[in-house]
Amino acid sequence: DVTVRNVVINDTLTAVIDWVTSVDEVFEGLGIFITLSTKDNSELYSVNISHPQNTTTFTFTNDLPWDTVITLHTSAGDALGQGTEPLELFSTVELTAPTNITLTHTVENDTLTAVVEWEHAVVVEGFTADQAVSIDGMGTLVKLWDEENNLLRSEKVPLSENYAVLMLDDDLPWNTHFTLQTFAKESEGDKTDAEDLFSGIHLTAPVDISVEYLVIDDTLTAEIRWVHSVQDVFAGLGTSIDLWEGDTIINTTHLPHTENTFSCALGTPVTWQTMFTLQTTAMHTKGGQTDFSQIFGDFLLSPPRDISVKHSYRDGDLTAIVTWENAIEEQFVGLQTVLNLVIEDERTKRSENSEGQRTLFISYEETEASFKSSELPWNTKFTLQSAVGDNRGPESEPLDLFSGVDLDPPGDISVTPEVVDEALTAVISWNNPNVFEDMTGPPVKIKLWDETEDGEMKMIEEIIIPHGQNQARISLDEGYPWQTRLSMQSDFGSIQGIQSTYFDLFNHIELSPPTNITIIANESSSSVEWLHSLELGQFHGLGTILNIWVFDPSSFNLTLLNQ
Repeated sequence: DVTVRNVVINDTLTAVIDWVTSVDEVFEGLGIFITLSTKDNSELYSVNISHPQNTTTFTFTNDLPWDTVITLHTSAGDALGQGTEPLELFSTVELTAPTNITLTHTVENDTLTAVVEWEHAVVVEGFTADQAVSIDGMGTLVKLWDEENNLLRSEKVPLSENYAVLMLDDDLPWNTHFTLQTFAKESEGDKTDAEDLFSGIHLTAPVDISVEYLVIDDTLTAEIRWVHSVQDVFAGLGTSIDLWEGDTIINTTHLPHTENTFSCALGTPVTWQTMFTLQTTAMHTKGGQTDFSQIFGDFLLSPPRDISVKHSYRDGDLTAIVTWENAIEEQFVGLQTVLNLVIEDERTKRSENSEGQRTLFISYEETEASFKSSELPWNTKFTLQSAVGDNRGPESEPLDLFSGVDLDPPGDISVTPEVVDEALTAVISWNNPNVFEDMTGPPVKIKLWDETEDGEMKMIEEIIIPHGQNQARISLDEGYPWQTRLSMQSDFGSIQGIQSTYFDLFNHIELSPPTNITIIANESSSSVEWLHSLELGQFHGLGTILNIWVFDPSSFNLTLLNQ
């Protein structure tokens, strides 16, 4: 009838042993001999209890392991009776794992702290989990494990406490797991299921990403900003910035949570096509990553504005002078202006040095370009773009290089006859429609024509009148036929203006017949006198034709006798 029961007395686990003596007759020297051993039969020590005492206690101390067993013998002096079966001294107390485990996280002074709380499941007389009662040598064992289930460290918590405070540091990986066990000295009960210590906090990707562009030391720089989406930031939280060229990471930068700005300059190895991603990290663990974004994708390569085309006539050629204003205010290395020449709505793009190039790359500092009509078709159009390397912004609207020039013939053409030094002179006057802003303009071409018997116009001579002169004189004494006609047009060199209609040079002058004709006649002679009626007066080459006719009175016919 030996019994062993466990009770907590003064924070000490105590084993109370009770028995009933089986000897019928009591005598001097009768007692109970108790042997304490380990489970492998290693004797620890023994005690002898004299009759009539029938109870004793043992406390859970450093001298007694958890698996201590006892054997009782009836003793009489040095003689021992048969022993009882070994009885466990303490291990009848089940080291039941804690229950109702909760995990909370707090951040204080930039330190992430995990607070693990639980309820004790150990049942011992004299111990109540909801009271601040402890049991010497017993408690809760908190074990911390890495991802490969390697033990990182353990921490013992007395039964008077039901929580553990664990701080994130360099010795604890983000993916640390924890388990709880009830222990008694070196003996451990069953473990709870492993739970995440920190990684239950979702490392969501950064949000509210924006990119601002600055020019620093003549270099375009992107300043990337973001906001952490993790609710409470802490030491060990950070952002990993990956720069991508295609599918290859060309640079990775790790920043602590105290920084949420990253600057990236355009230049080797960063190109206009370089992409970036942002990824939340904790210690060496990677969390959520943003989508790919172009670093310079939001930088608008605006086309030049206030584009104008002016013209000038230089060295026998029409020149188109294109000017513009840059829309991008701050210039940086690599920024260029692209001028595309468009011919008959077909764009030909060739390299900068190829023959017959149709695309020009112009330094962004320059805001002017000149083109000669002798080198390009008259219907050439152009567009302007801003570019960085092979990356071009939107084009401006196509504009004409030359075809805005007025090709109409000179206006207000007039031919006025004058007699100068007895020479009949045709004074030709006109207005030139093409006086450019720089006061230059194309010369005027006067063509002299003679009409053949077949009605065809045959050019006699071509006369070039320089710009700025709007009058020319042609004398009959220069040998031109009376029926000479003229036409006029502007001469742009590579292209001719529209030719005017034909004008008479002299033939429009009315050769009116003489007037005040008087005849004085006698039997032998006749004198005829007259006056010239031309208002111009007399000039070289002017004469009078005298026709002498014979009159037939019978038929009333006139027959030319002499001229």
